[in-house]
Amino acid sequence: MAQMLKRIIPPPIKNTVKSLLQQLRRFFFNSNSYWEQRYQAGGNSGIGSYGKLAQYKADVLNSFVQRQGITTVIEFGCGDGHQLAYYQFSDYIGLDVSKTAIAACQEKFHQDHRKKFLLYNKGLQDLEPADLTLSIDVLFHLVEDRVFKSYLQDLFSYSEKYVIIYSTNFDRIYDSPHQIDRKFTDYIGQEITNFTLEEIISNPHKGKDTMSDFYVYVRVV
Repeated sequence: MAQMLKRIIPPPIKNTVKSLLQQLRRFFFNSNSYWEQRYQAGGNSGIGSYGKLAQYKADVLNSFVQRQGITTVIEFGCGDGHQLAYYQFSDYIGLDVSKTAIAACQEKFHQDHRKKFLLYNKGLQDLEPADLTLSIDVLFHLVEDRVFKSYLQDLFSYSEKYVIIYSTNFDRIYDSPHQIDRKFTDYIGQEITNFTLEEIISNPHKGKDTMSDFYVYVRVV
């Protein structure tokens, strides 16, 4: 029956139905719940936090931090902390929406008193701005528009000097409900006026596992 329906339903109608189903999934999707459930089930932060991609991101960020004399860093979306093990930062605060991920990071780095982990949203009230704020492999997982916008406002509000984003920067919708690509530089250019895009660092490892680049913003006001 399914194969028969595929043959008799015109492609334009199939595409319309597919688009509507994608919109419905995104409407009911909760990114916070998704990541908490993923970590509770033993999942990790994803392929980008391992191997050559993790090392590449660390090389770029470690070099930037050393070159610019960065002493304080806040990461918005620290995940399970596997990527963090590659970084060479002084004072670091990691935020995440998953309490399971935060607990894992606290356990993993409990002997490093320069690192602190807080539940995102609840931890913001006691947070002091940092020299650098980071968003690494996060933006394309913020499916809900309101979450995406609120996150970016927080990301820039808590930076005194620099913001670095590692993400895709084009518009694309996927069958999977937990990912959507956006041209985020357009939103930042329109809504966040006290930072300017200083540099784009092209990723030499683009392929099936990542299409992200680094975007470096600097405070101008």
